[in-house]
Amino acid sequence: MFGNIGVFIPFGVLLPIIWVSMRRIGRLLLTVVAALIILEVSQMLLGAGTMDVDDIILNVVGVCCGRVGYVFLRKRLGIAS
Repeated sequence: MFGNIGVFIPFGVLLPIIWVSMRRIGRLLLTVVAALIILEVSQMLLGAGTMDVDDIILNVVGVCCGRVGYVFLRKRLGIAS
């Protein structure tokens, strides 16, 4: 469970840094959810794993945790958006 969350924390931090348009939480979540759905469906179709909604939910929680850390660091370091 913590693995699914922990692996995606860096995405919540790095995506807003790499793509400025991802600084809006709605766009970030929409992109991440779409990518995760594609990943889970491809796992199911290719037989490389199982399609599990819990994985999508936990991965999105990980991205949100990373996003909170990103916002906290920006405020702590005094970086304007």
